[in-house]
Amino acid sequence: MKTDLYTLASRLQEYRYELGINEEEVVKATGIPPERLHMIEEGNSPATIEELEQLFAFFNLDENTLQPRETEAAVGKRSYALIGWIVALALLSVAGYGGWGMWKSFQSAEGSRTKPGIQEIMSQKQTTPDDKTVGELLNQASSQSSGSQAKLAARVRPSSASDGVGQKPQAALNPSLFYAVIHPDTPYHTGQAQAGPAADYQLYPVYDFKAGQGLPVWLSTPPASGKVGVDVANHDILAGQSRDAVDKEIAELRKKNITVQGYGMTKEAFSPHVIEKNGERYGFISFSRAVPDVSWKATDFEPGVADAYGEHAAGDVQRAKRKSDFLIVCVYWGSKDQTAPQDYQTTLAHKIIDAGADMVVGHRSSSMKAYEKYKGKYIFYGTGTADLEVVANQDEIKSLAFVEGERRQPIK
Repeated sequence: MKTDLYTLASRLQEYRYELGINEEEVVKATGIPPERLHMIEEGNSPATIEELEQLFAFFNLDENTLQPRETEAAVGKRSYALIGWIVALALLSVAGYGGWGMWKSFQSAEGSRTKPGIQEIMSQKQTTPDDKTVGELLNQASSQSSGSQAKLAARVRPSSASDGVGQKPQAALNPSLFYAVIHPDTPYHTGQAQAGPAADYQLYPVYDFKAGQGLPVWLSTPPASGKVGVDVANHDILAGQSRDAVDKEIAELRKKNITVQGYGMTKEAFSPHVIEKNGERYGFISFSRAVPDVSWKATDFEPGVADAYGEHAAGDVQRAKRKSDFLIVCVYWGSKDQTAPQDYQTTLAHKIIDAGADMVVGHRSSSMKAYEKYKGKYIFYGTGTADLEVVANQDEIKSLAFVEGERRQPIK
């Protein structure tokens, strides 16, 4: 059960967003410093017993029995939702995506009946192949978690140097094809334009985006050909600076004809950047799956980050696809030292492909270079420190390659 509680603590950020609870509320009530709360929520550090007690007290649960205390209606809603997370985590650990589907079905049906107590949930038989109760699933989850990770590792392919022989980057562009290069995460002010492949569109995910210091030199000079964009959907775009300052910086970038993705009012943040070539539309849209606070999210009333929490991301992708013949979705996720994809990343990536995307490119970790094909579409969970070169037309991908310096590694 301790393993389950730690996993639950690491998912509190998503839980907070679901209830509209901001970080300041949790910090003020629990006394846990903001930096420490970030580490727990992002799964980068285990919560101590004292921290778990503080968090469970805030969400009004008894950490020993997981039995919600007698509360007012609003507090009861929080308790029931957290119990739901416990059940969902158990089903995910044991039954995989089928278990998640069972939980979503359970959620959709609960509104038409009286909400059951925790003991009823724990003892109720579920429609799993071996017909176990949720309580039994919880006990089984810990022993099977390593097996679940092994299955994921077997499906997701790490990049290997044996995939291709080092070659010089592609220089000449075929006018009948579309070329895009998605670069690794780059520090906004101290980065430099990579001498990688030529392209119709060069996209740089950036971090440490500090406004008001003048445009970076490496972005001030336009490329010899093609367009340049920066992806600012991340976890630090609003750290220590106002929206007004960020808006002014973005306006300066656009004066230089530099596209900015993943930030703005709702309509702007969740709309694709579309480049037309030969009458074909190539779309790019960016999300962040690591947002420090619910107040950072883009709304109809103030600009913010294009987040990928909840169910709306699939609808955003569907709308973007209607404007694009070929759509690439970029997602900032995971941790900076992550070496293998996590289950939630696979689930989200599959939903994005199911919604109509032609490719998913995840980024943040410089240590992860892994990809898989799902329903014939590529999902890159990370590209490490390499540029990702994409050559395509509206119907299919013609070639893919990791490019680092003079080395070009084709992707099969």
